[in-house]
Amino acid sequence: MTRTIVGIVLLTASISVSASHSFNIKVVNQATHDIEVRSVSYDAKGPSLSEMAPADCVHVLFQTYSPGESRQCAFTARVKKWQRRIEVRFMCPNSIAGAIYFPRNKKWFKRDYLDKNNNTYTVRIKGSDCN
Repeated sequence: MTRTIVGIVLLTASISVSASHSFNIKVVNQATHDIEVRSVSYDAKGPSLSEMAPADCVHVLFQTYSPGESRQCAFTARVKKWQRRIEVRFMCPNSIAGAIYFPRNKKWFKRDYLDKNNNTYTVRIKGSDCN
């Protein structure tokens, strides 16, 4: 009986571990001026809630990005091939707060995007995003 319970617990643990998928979100400052990234989150198409950056992504949030600088953070999701969109909130030097969805057309990244892009969503903040 004890072996059966231990086996069930191990099987359940392995299923819950395999049910998660890690991926990266990389934020690149392509503007000619500094920006301060305030938040990075993603939405998954379907019945889910928006996911904010995890606590260990402090090196990405509330940091000033110089022109050309990039940083990335690891996220975890339940499903690998969901369609997702990324939201980045940032502050420009002229005190204008910006929020941009990626892809920029406010639709969704394709399901195979991570497979084709080294398991990383790359989002680029442009100078025109501060106008």
